[in-house]
Amino acid sequence: MKNSKYILAGMSAFCLVLITATSIKSSFLMPLRTGVGFVLVPLQSGVNAIGTGLYNALENFSSLREAQEETGLTLTRYRARGLLTFVWGNMTEFIHLYTADRWEGEMIRGDACAEGELQWVQKSEVQKLPIWEGDKLFFRLLEEEHPYFSLKLVYDGDTLKQAVLDGKRIV
Repeated sequence: MKNSKYILAGMSAFCLVLITATSIKSSFLMPLRTGVGFVLVPLQSGVNAIGTGLYNALENFSSLREAQEETGLTLTRYRARGLLTFVWGNMTEFIHLYTADRWEGEMIRGDACAEGELQWVQKSEVQKLPIWEGDKLFFRLLEEEHPYFSLKLVYDGDTLKQAVLDGKRIV
């Protein structure tokens, strides 16, 4: 828009006038202060809701894309299960956990996956695999159908030094 900077300047000036007017303690301006509360607060709530919805949609899209890239499968029914905070030395990663029970496509075979060779494993066998101790914790939480959780895992080398589940230290 050619005139967008003028629209932005006008809206900014209008907001400054409203802020100034609502900060004056005058009974004459009371209707204006009340009107601002009835108009701007719901408007702000609506903008926040739209922003949250867009963020969640983008996060889901990113997770779906990553699952497809790493496995070759397109998830058609899935749910968010938790958030991992993985701390290893000076590196921190945030990992969103999802489980899926429906998908389309064929799983990548052989060494085509950068994460290693993919294979289906029975849930009952996961704990027997040579995996990190923290992985055993979140796989157990998933198996127990624990509600959405936050799990922080802190490692020193290959040793799990701390695990915090929903704000409570468990290791």
